[in-house]
Amino acid sequence: MHSEAPSPIVALGSALNQARELLTGAGAWSRWRALWLHASLAGIVGVGVQPPPLGLLEPVWSEPEARADLLRDLTAHAPLLVVLSLVLLGALATVRGFLLAFVTDVMKGGTESAARSTGQLGGGVRHFIWSSAWTLPLYLVLFAAEWLTAAKGYQKLLIAPDQELLPVILAVLAQFLVILLPWVFLTLPAMCLMYELTPVGMILWSQPPSAAASRVLRGFARRPRAALGYFTLRLLIQCVGSAVGGLAASVAAILGGAVAAPAWLAAASPLLAAGPEWQRTACQWSGAALGGALFYVVACLLLVPLSTVQFSFADQFCRQIDGWNSIP
Repeated sequence: MHSEAPSPIVALGSALNQARELLTGAGAWSRWRALWLHASLAGIVGVGVQPPPLGLLEPVWSEPEARADLLRDLTAHAPLLVVLSLVLLGALATVRGFLLAFVTDVMKGGTESAARSTGQLGGGVRHFIWSSAWTLPLYLVLFAAEWLTAAKGYQKLLIAPDQELLPVILAVLAQFLVILLPWVFLTLPAMCLMYELTPVGMILWSQPPSAAASRVLRGFARRPRAALGYFTLRLLIQCVGSAVGGLAASVAAILGGAVAAPAWLAAASPLLAAGPEWQRTACQWSGAALGGALFYVVACLLLVPLSTVQFSFADQFCRQIDGWNSIP
């Protein structure tokens, strides 16, 4: 078996069969429920979710008065911001354990109990620390490029006449896409290694993230053509995932906006009509939160099949890597 030529296409075919067996047939509802629960807790809402365009903040920072106001506000709320940042980091590190629980569900047929999923929290924290050390430099490169683009675009907006504002804005947006798309394609191998192959390797080989990633890279060094094939197929999944993610977001937005919000507004209409100002504001914000929560839940549910295929592919490919590394 180990002497057979590695084939990413075979791995993808096996992954599709693995995903089909998980999501259909007897007991499919219980497996869907486990996958959806762990996906929601882990924040899996699609393939290739990109960071926010923080470079758009450059005009705020470049204006002396705006910069002074921003620094004054940050200084005034520094203790609260520090506490919130620590809480957010702790939450992000904790939910990474549910990513490993989702991967475990995919690899072991959704047979793991909820109690076992809490045992993944330690591994999730280690993976969060390890992956952040490698991911932040990639995000900084993107942030710097967006920052420079926003600076040039802002200067053009300041001198552009009113009738040319729309073409200038569209040109700036096009420049952002020119930066973002190559960044996505060039960093895809690193992101797949850190957030797909390494979590699978951690579970498959019972190793910490650095050791699992090193094992994957050794396999790639032995079979570079197979590695290229894997990332080519993964790029196709990325393209499909972007389309499916957009469709899922549209459906989730329709359900969140057209179902939850009107139903909530009908129930809260007496408060909105006759209540004090603070009560009306609280009702409006809670309605928006309800719609957002429903959007998130539905999006995670709709993207479970795609995420299952994604990690099944990584699982099957890592099992091939075992064969490559066993060849003397």
